[in-house]
Amino acid sequence: MAARWIFRAFGILAFAVSISVFSRSIPMGLGLLLAGFVLLALSGKPRFRLVKTRLEDASLLNEDGTSRQEILRKIKEKEAPFQGNYMVNVVKTERDGAPELGVYVNGIQIGSIQRELAQEILEHMDSFQCVTRFKVIASGAGGTVPEYGAEMVFRFLNR
Repeated sequence: MAARWIFRAFGILAFAVSISVFSRSIPMGLGLLLAGFVLLALSGKPRFRLVKTRLEDASLLNEDGTSRQEILRKIKEKEAPFQGNYMVNVVKTERDGAPELGVYVNGIQIGSIQRELAQEILEHMDSFQCVTRFKVIASGAGGTVPEYGAEMVFRFLNR
């Protein structure tokens, strides 16, 4: 918030100084005018809002019996069919009568969005743009079988 006011103040100052500088040097005056436009643009409301979340229900089995942990391990280790690019999708589903957001990679469910964030995300789905970050993480002490999860960042358009 404070950074916006600083950008705005310097932008206005650059406009004011550019007027007096134009009489002495047109290139310098144009440079200050351009700087003023840039600073005022930066002082506005951010275009995007980022929401970071972690995957839930990654330890469950899918309806067909596939292990979500095994799928996440394959993604992390870049094993077939995840050695190249893959597509991450969020799909509205239902569980125990409540709305849920399932996370799918190449059409295979790997978990769901944290319930605390799911309602907020559902309310703003009209401004949802994309998943900007998806990273499989592994936790566990040395020598034990790691438990896999994922971190994701969603990008929403500010309106």
